Amino acid sequence: PLRPPRPRRRRSDLLLVRSASAMTSSSRVRSCLLLLAPSGLLLLQANLHCAPTREVIRRPGLQELSWKFATSRYFVLDTTTGSSFQLPDPEATIMHQALLGLLVSPRGGGHYMVAELQPIIGLDEATLLCFSTEVGEWIEKTVHYPLPPRPLAPICVVSHHGRLWWVDLSWGVITCDPFADEPVLGFVPFPPGRVLECREGWGAADKFRYVGVSGGKLRFVDM
Repeated sequence: PLRPPRPRRRRSDLLLVRSASAMTSSSRVRSCLLLLAPSGLLLLQANLHCAPTREVIRRPGLQELSWKFATSRYFVLDTTTGSSFQLPDPEATIMHQALLGLLVSPRGGGHYMVAELQPIIGLDEATLLCFSTEVGEWIEKTVHYPLPPRPLAPICVVSHHGRLWWVDLSWGVITCDPFADEPVLGFVPFPPGRVLECREGWGAADKFRYVGVSGGKLRFVDM
């Protein structure tokens, strides 16, 4: 019997595979895909193992000392052109890859922004750490944090409708437009009866819950 033809891979796909392979060929490098934007942009994190070093983390109202066992590098890969760009290292600390999102600029021109939401429990302010290709450097924006003092446990960031959406599968989604001069955080809680207690379902909620874009709308699924 005749076999169906194998799908042909685009040249850009091959270039991206080679690029990712080059960055992860060493056993001392670990990488993960953080976000796939509707525009075809990929946000990739690569962790390079390093000798243990002490790191001081300074944030408003907080100073911590921790041990660093890897150095993270972040890349934006363009599936339409087969190109990649390594983001410069910010002076501030990127707190967690699950808080990083990528959004295409509404002004076009191939520009985009990578942003991390950095809340501090107990404070009514948070920081948006932003890198825009229009600016070419990392900047910090202070935003009002509207949520009660409860740990935020985002599992991913979704890019949709000109906004970033930080998904916490236990109680809801935080959203904002990071391109705004003065971004305003909004919160969309899950329906009544679907909000979990703090730390309830941690490490397991993604097995029966999901938030993503389908049919042009942001949807919440709970099984």
